[in-house]
Order: sequence, then structure tokens, then C-alpha cells
Amino acid sequence: MPLTGAGKARPYFSKEEFACDPEADLYRCPAGEILHPRATNRVRRLTVYKARVGACAACQLRPRCADNKTGS
Repeated sequence: MPLTGAGKARPYFSKEEFACDPEADLYRCPAGEILHPRATNRVRRLTVYKARVGACAACQLRPRCADNKTGS
């Protein structure tokens, strides 16, 4: 999921560049990949959305989304 606040200074997509579908409870990344909820922290009221495994590995936009080894 994209960074907000202080993270905006980095070269990553902003939250606004991801399309939200609240009825389906999903996001769509700038490359068109669907992100589903994968983890929830109820105390912090935070939900983490991720693409399917391997979806980001070959994406040309990956450097603007993730810098981790798994590419998600």
C-alpha cells in the first residue's frame, strides 16, 4: 500500500493514485492490479491491501510501489 505523510517525499505512488472500491473492499493500483485486504490491525484501525503473489514482480511500475524483495 502506498505511503502517506512523510512517505510522500519518497518516489512512491501516493494513496490518491490507487482507485478505491469500498463496496468490493479492494483497491486497484496504477498498473491495474487488484489489491485485496490481507491483514487487519484492529487497535490501529488499519487494513493492509496486497496484490496476488507474483503480480508485481515483472511490473514496470514496481520501483514506484515497492522496494522489498518479494515485490508486493
